[in-house]
Amino acid sequence: MCTRGSNRAHLGGPSTSPLDRMSRLPQRFLSRKFWIAFIVNVLGALAYLFVAQQFWADPALRDVPGAGAGDPIIWVLEALPILATFILGNFIWALYEFGRFLLKRRVNLGFMYLSIPVVWAVAIYIDYSHHWAM
Repeated sequence: MCTRGSNRAHLGGPSTSPLDRMSRLPQRFLSRKFWIAFIVNVLGALAYLFVAQQFWADPALRDVPGAGAGDPIIWVLEALPILATFILGNFIWALYEFGRFLLKRRVNLGFMYLSIPVVWAVAIYIDYSHHWAM
């Protein structure tokens, strides 16, 4: 049997291709660590929106000059620390996961972790869509 030029995966051996390693799903479809991080970030985004919604523009006062002049300052003092805490925490967590990738050369569902920035992008979009028009 000639094995020249053939992929080891077809012969029953483990594949050495990085793409094959990335595309394989672990036994449990999603890790517990991902679900914990995802739920914590969803709760953080909801807390951010709960605090930020207090400073959303009232549609009836949209054209009144100076009606919401102090709201951006209060938003920075109350809602921005929640957002900054989660952004910093997620950045540190991403650095940790990247370090583990460099050491082990193994990626377990890295694309699933992209759903966390999507959660925050949606929360920020919802928040900014309700702010005063400048």
